[in-house]
Amino acid sequence: MSGKQVARGVARITKADRSPVWRGVFWALLALSAVSLPFWPLHNRALANICSELSPCQKFGRAKAIFIGRVMHGSELVSEQVVGDSLFYREAGTTQFSVAEVFKGSVSPLQVVNIPRFIMTCGGGRSEYSLVRGETYLIYASRSGDGSLTAVPELASSAAEDVGFLRSLPAPGTGGRLSGRLYGTVPGAPIAGVAIEVSGAGTTARAMTDGSGRFEFRGLPEGTYSISASLSNPFCVKYQHDGEAHIFDRGCSELDISVGLINRLEGRAVDVNGRHGRVTVILEPVSGEGGEMGEVTGKDGNFDFASIEEGSYLLFVKQKTPDGDASYYYPGVKEKDLAAVIEMKPTTQRDLGEFILPAELTFRTMEGTLLYPDGTPVSNMTAAGYPDIQGGSSYASGLPIEIKTDADGHFVVECLTGSTYKMTVFGSGDPVRIWQSQPLVPSIDKDTRGLRVILALSPKRE
Repeated sequence: MSGKQVARGVARITKADRSPVWRGVFWALLALSAVSLPFWPLHNRALANICSELSPCQKFGRAKAIFIGRVMHGSELVSEQVVGDSLFYREAGTTQFSVAEVFKGSVSPLQVVNIPRFIMTCGGGRSEYSLVRGETYLIYASRSGDGSLTAVPELASSAAEDVGFLRSLPAPGTGGRLSGRLYGTVPGAPIAGVAIEVSGAGTTARAMTDGSGRFEFRGLPEGTYSISASLSNPFCVKYQHDGEAHIFDRGCSELDISVGLINRLEGRAVDVNGRHGRVTVILEPVSGEGGEMGEVTGKDGNFDFASIEEGSYLLFVKQKTPDGDASYYYPGVKEKDLAAVIEMKPTTQRDLGEFILPAELTFRTMEGTLLYPDGTPVSNMTAAGYPDIQGGSSYASGLPIEIKTDADGHFVVECLTGSTYKMTVFGSGDPVRIWQSQPLVPSIDKDTRGLRVILALSPKRE
């Protein structure tokens, strides 16, 4: 194959780790630690941006509100300490700031922000966190599902690079920047002089990689862009974050693209009625070595495994039943011994056509509105439809599926009968706030429309 190659994410799951791989990542709530100085209460430094290694430009794009403000008071008194003749209060919770400078978002002169009492550290543990009353902080705030702002601020005096960037921002509407690197995973993979094309927000642009595979686009209007690379046989894009990147006005995003050999397996999962939807398709080496690869099909039922290693494979879907897990193999059989063995050689490209599922697995539409507990629509969000699995298993009903809502919280999704899903929306805070629905079961004999799915806040995790 030649021409533009767009990668799709493929989850590689080993037998030692088969939990669903889609997880919310909340860059703004990672960590901070105390610097070992005599007056340690005044010198806590937020490590959120150090752990995630984001540049000021990237942090600007991702934050919903950015400002510098002085702590007036917080709802939780964490500690008091006397230093010399002064008494210092460390506070957290619902915290009010006297705002000095605003760089992004709608911010009030006296702005309230949720400050987590405990945060995740770079090493994955938990650390107590608080702010010093009267100190001035730089706040990159995210917005929770309930509309409130949450942040792990950094002392403004310790954030000179960020403050300098923010004070030199161009005018709104200037556009954003996308940069990245093309790199090879096999000998001879092309990285220099490759055309990279982005398309989105009414704009199409092209750039060529330099000698080290770097590329850059500037002045892109805010929006979501698809990305492709012009590669010739036998090379293809391997991983590319689902082939999409979001660009923020005056912000920047980075995206690295891996180039490997084609070794591609494509197909389309359909039920006996010719309907298609989202289902996890699993590719497993016959030898049992190397782990499984799983991919959630697109809304049109298509699946596409790229850069598969040479070997023999079985293709199947797995479903929870009252008697345990049941597997259904390509080309449409229940018995593993009757499954077709798929041979993948170097630079093989195969299209299996239709993978027709057994009669008991059919696709049905679920359509409705997703709401927060107070009745507010979950607007313009991507919810995760997690299979409702008890006790942990491998793929069971599958990896989580994406459920996108519009401005009114409306959604439409094609689900597989026999699956039970919990719609899940991630917020922020510590612990991370998670809203989930009651289990939703697609009807076996008809589509389900007009649903009002009300989320509930999951209990806090200690």
